[in-house]
Amino acid sequence: MRKPTVRLSRTWKGAGLALAGAGLLGGSLTYFTSQGASAADKVQTATPIKHVVVLFSENISFDHYFGTYPYATNKDANPAAPTFTAAPGTPVPNNYKADPTLISANPNSTKPFRLGYDDAWTCSQNHAYTPEQKAEDGGKMDLFPENTNGGCTAGTGPAGAAINMGYYDGNTVTGFWNYAQNYAMSDNSWDTTFGPSTVGAMNVIAGQTYGGIAYDATSDDTNPTPAANKTASGFSAVDPDTGLGTVIGDPDPVYDDCSDNNHASSSNLVGMQGKNIGDLLNEKHLTWGWFQGGFTPTTAYDPENGAAYAKCQSTDVNLHGSTVTDYSPHHNPFAYYKSTSNPHHYPGTEGVTLGADDPTDDATHTGANHEYDLSVFEQAVADDQLPAVSYVKADAYQDGHPSNSDPIDEQHFLVREINAIEQSPEWKSTAIVISYDDSDGWYDHQAPTILNPSSTSDDAAICTAAAQTADPIAGEEDRCGPSQRLPMVVISPYAKKNYIDHNISNQASIVKFIEDNWGLGTIKDDFGDGPVEDSFDATAGSIEPMFDFQHPSGNTVVLNDDGTVKSTSTVKVPPAGGYSSRLSVTVPPHAYGRPGKATVRVSTDGDPDGGTVTATIDHKPDGAPAVVDGKAVVTLPARLAVGRHTLQLTYSGSADAKGATASRSFTVTKAVTRTAVKAGRVARGTVPVAVTVTATGVTPTGKVTVKVNGRTAGAAVLRSGHATLVVGVRGGSNRIVATYPGGANVAGSTSAAAVVRGRVPATHAKHRRHR
Repeated sequence: MRKPTVRLSRTWKGAGLALAGAGLLGGSLTYFTSQGASAADKVQTATPIKHVVVLFSENISFDHYFGTYPYATNKDANPAAPTFTAAPGTPVPNNYKADPTLISANPNSTKPFRLGYDDAWTCSQNHAYTPEQKAEDGGKMDLFPENTNGGCTAGTGPAGAAINMGYYDGNTVTGFWNYAQNYAMSDNSWDTTFGPSTVGAMNVIAGQTYGGIAYDATSDDTNPTPAANKTASGFSAVDPDTGLGTVIGDPDPVYDDCSDNNHASSSNLVGMQGKNIGDLLNEKHLTWGWFQGGFTPTTAYDPENGAAYAKCQSTDVNLHGSTVTDYSPHHNPFAYYKSTSNPHHYPGTEGVTLGADDPTDDATHTGANHEYDLSVFEQAVADDQLPAVSYVKADAYQDGHPSNSDPIDEQHFLVREINAIEQSPEWKSTAIVISYDDSDGWYDHQAPTILNPSSTSDDAAICTAAAQTADPIAGEEDRCGPSQRLPMVVISPYAKKNYIDHNISNQASIVKFIEDNWGLGTIKDDFGDGPVEDSFDATAGSIEPMFDFQHPSGNTVVLNDDGTVKSTSTVKVPPAGGYSSRLSVTVPPHAYGRPGKATVRVSTDGDPDGGTVTATIDHKPDGAPAVVDGKAVVTLPARLAVGRHTLQLTYSGSADAKGATASRSFTVTKAVTRTAVKAGRVARGTVPVAVTVTATGVTPTGKVTVKVNGRTAGAAVLRSGHATLVVGVRGGSNRIVATYPGGANVAGSTSAAAVVRGRVPATHAKHRRHR
């Protein structure tokens, strides 16, 4: 095998700029314009996850990649093979290491055997709907070599061995094992129903393979004509009246110019009725997208100049040295639904946010309708513009499908995408799910419990036996499942570390998680007598046990190209509902008439900015000041009555901090007054007196009393803080003092003395002279 290399993706010139596409008519095409921080970050979700990225790979059974996890041989014939050593305490899944007799006493004609690093490239196995059922032999799991073996050589396996009994270990699928070691993996996740790629692709976006209609490939693929014979390859259980049937194979999608080998063939195509997860996201106006390698056409749709269909003919060379066409139409499940298709592979409309509603427009040859090239996803990660939900499909040479890809090609793709996400700002709120479309016919030892039976000519004993005791959901045949275990790994700062989930799940569980996280409800299809919940999302097991939202690890593991660990770090992420918060409050006493100030400080491990503090005083609302840098100042009313009051404070919480409350009592003291007295000119033994009483923020009321030489000489009522009166004085020096007694909310005060001299009467003065 050649030394693995990593292909750089086609250059996408950036938000609002041009995407260079080889052979595109009319030059470059434009995609979305960046709108600042991702709109998805602002949407309310049931968990801290704001972005789900589904990396949807091809054709692997659980035992094929994880049959001996976490124990690798580490003695590969090729010295270039990486090594893997499990961390202490690593759990063992349901595999050959948990029960070695699964190899030594295996019931198949070929026992499971190790495929080495040099055996990464293999042919594809037989993974059709009926052979997969036959291989399981009513649950005995003993006829895989006879029914699903692809027939290629077994590499380092035993002479004459059936290749589909082979498995890899951590010396070849090193990256997968390191992701499982550092994040969460399920050993009980299943292919929802039997069947190949298209079946799994439909289940991962809709949980539904029933509801197809065969269409004439020669008709307009934006408004196609149903096929007269109502049949298509990989399409079965067709109702002769309605034409509705079930997809069990790989018919190409009708709403795609590149179907039927770029319409070089005229085989009937299939379109689906009903809804998928994209429709539910659209109803809530959430951003989402399907991103697939090779989606940008090499020949643009241009009927005016003879290009009646766009063509998808870009290629790449895999590690085996084979040239592979990048785009596979039957791997694009959204193209089977008119509502979520982009038949002519138009680029997004310039100025429209990535993943937002952007219907196709034949007049302008724009409008992505949520379908994009893989390079657009890679640029979106770089630009911090991830939609809420992203389904991501590699170019075919890196999608893991045997015969056009291999585990190392696939690993290069996954490591590239995951490393980029982990090093982006949106990693803190992202969940990456690695999932697969089918088993490819590779052996897995665990027999399924058939939850949805079927009994048609397409079905074998394991499905028809189950049909003896139960009916298919909604009577829809050829949806028998689950079929085989598939790998599922959840990578997120919120994923449990080095954890194996044993709860049952399947491809539709991803649909269920998206529905629950964004409150979308479930998929409902109008078939038969009326609306019925016949999508498997309604009954699928949850993947939430693979997360710990209350105590997130923040684990961030960046891998090298060969799957070995390059670096580890911890990113700080809030628990569900945000970090805990605590309020500290300082309320100094203040005097009546003056506004008080309560200083509130928010203590939290998160960022309190963006939150507000609502105050109530004695249970009466009093405004909502914003929090800046963890601090808010509450202004207390100036006219609170003198005495003790209760201040109650409620912090609303912020994007990553929980709300909190606090209560404090404070005291309002009486307003301080100042009394001043001013005497006029003495005349005939009296003098006019002006009294002024002042206080900050309040005008004193009531009476003032004036004393002359210590004796009360008179009283007057304050008018706007002023009073005047006339008092008698004696001859000689007189001390005049005014006193304000105060009130309920203001304190009393006494003025300084005003000194006046009274005139002595003439008779008194003559008497003094004669003495």
